[in-house]
Amino acid sequence: SIILSSHLSLFLIPLPSSVPHIPLLPHSTPCNCPWDGVQYYTMDSSSPTPMIVIETCWPTIETFLHLETSIAIAQTCHSLHRAIIDADSNKLKVSHFEVDNSPFPSSDETPLLKNWHTAPARIPHYLSRSLNSIHFQSLRRLALDFPATKRRDASGHADIIDDACTSSFPIFATNLSFARNLEYLYLNAGRLMATERSGQLEALYEIFAENLGRCRKLRDLTVNNSGVVRGIPDPLHSVALMRAVIPTIQKKKIERLKMVIAGRPSDPLYDRKLSTSGINPVFDFFEAALSVEGLRVLELTMSRSTSHLNALVEAAMVSGATKPLRLTKLRLNHEMNLPANRGHDSPPVTFLSVAPLLEYFSECYSLESIFLNLPDVCWEGEEIIQALRQLLENKPCLTSLTLSFSFFVDRRGTMMKVITECITPNIASKTLCKLGIFGLMDVDENDILQLQLSLQASGMICDKFNVSNNFGGKWDVMIMNNRKTVEGEAVTYYTDAFKDFQWMENEYGGVECSLCQRVCKVYRPHCGRWVIQCELAHHSNEHTQMRISPTI
Repeated sequence: SIILSSHLSLFLIPLPSSVPHIPLLPHSTPCNCPWDGVQYYTMDSSSPTPMIVIETCWPTIETFLHLETSIAIAQTCHSLHRAIIDADSNKLKVSHFEVDNSPFPSSDETPLLKNWHTAPARIPHYLSRSLNSIHFQSLRRLALDFPATKRRDASGHADIIDDACTSSFPIFATNLSFARNLEYLYLNAGRLMATERSGQLEALYEIFAENLGRCRKLRDLTVNNSGVVRGIPDPLHSVALMRAVIPTIQKKKIERLKMVIAGRPSDPLYDRKLSTSGINPVFDFFEAALSVEGLRVLELTMSRSTSHLNALVEAAMVSGATKPLRLTKLRLNHEMNLPANRGHDSPPVTFLSVAPLLEYFSECYSLESIFLNLPDVCWEGEEIIQALRQLLENKPCLTSLTLSFSFFVDRRGTMMKVITECITPNIASKTLCKLGIFGLMDVDENDILQLQLSLQASGMICDKFNVSNNFGGKWDVMIMNNRKTVEGEAVTYYTDAFKDFQWMENEYGGVECSLCQRVCKVYRPHCGRWVIQCELAHHSNEHTQMRISPTI
């Protein structure tokens, strides 16, 4: 739905699958509604006809809203349309506007539900015409995905057109200068990557940067700087877009910052020119983000790039005394999944130690949520152990912790011990509500048992427990996911994966594996079947899992 704001109140324009009713206005009586179960109200006197209301509103309101909805809203009271339409610009007052990349129907015979998800597939040039008709001064939340849209007249061409670069983004970048009340912005620039390779968007990004800086109330910024171009296997990121958001972040007024950065630049010539001049936009962005003192949420996702993570580490090393000490949520996600046909041809990966990065956030004592997904080589060494300890200890507000080690082999045998020691106060106080550990290899069996028993004592349940046995009392932890139980939830051997694992250990101790002819431990994950991971399969790198009948 679209929320319309006036000086006195907020009015909802309901779509068929959303808002159930419009608030009853004084001295009004109910009237019939175009949809079942919904009531609208109309004034008893001085109620204009629907056609007069439509004619006095902006000319193409029926293009962007359901005509039935517009009529019903207009009938609510005599002067409602004057609260909806700005008198000076004759544009629609909208406090929230959102467009996403919902897929188009696969067949013309598929009926389309009338809601905002399907608008680009139903209404020709929906996004560009909508952006041109919105009163940007009224906007408070704006989320744009720049989807493809339906054409008004195909004339022998395709019915769908991608007009993001030619109309939608230019209109958005220009009108953004009027969005002085904008508080939240989500921008997905994926569809802009193909055009940017030719440098055609350089001026538009400069305009976008200037106008974004005029949004003085902006506190929440999310940018998806990742797109796929046909013929290029890896996702790309926009160097110009990265540079465009830096001035706004440097003003240090952003409180929630989320950024997704793909690996390769979409305009390699522009990137090479900047590099020769000593300019690294990715590093400059990270340096600006880490220096925002009032930042509360920081989520960074780096895809298929070694240099991005290294730039983040370098930014943490050179940042000054200004740190985001009020940070409550930290998410550092590095995705290094390469295409199958390029896995063996990829250049050698050389990562910097992430110890300075973890130490940088060690003084953020208000952290409530920590998510770390880093490559396995980043977890090697004593300094990273100490840095992780500094990050996790003395965090009394920590409620959620997720650590993904990317199959790091803990030869020192200290990683799980450090994690348990640091979060023990949170477990004892029942502050911790969620704990996830993924891909940590060669862990001492007793360390896992100790941690799980303490979690059980605090009222937490193990949703998923997937480990494989190793020699010498060592376990490879694939998935260990614990959460706090909800009120009234019964915990049994069938709902707690770790309890079920313990029961199988005590009841049977193991079964003979037909692959290695040894007695291997078995467990039953939450899926409801017995599973065995034999040592031979592990050491031959096959990781073969064999299903065993539940009637063992």
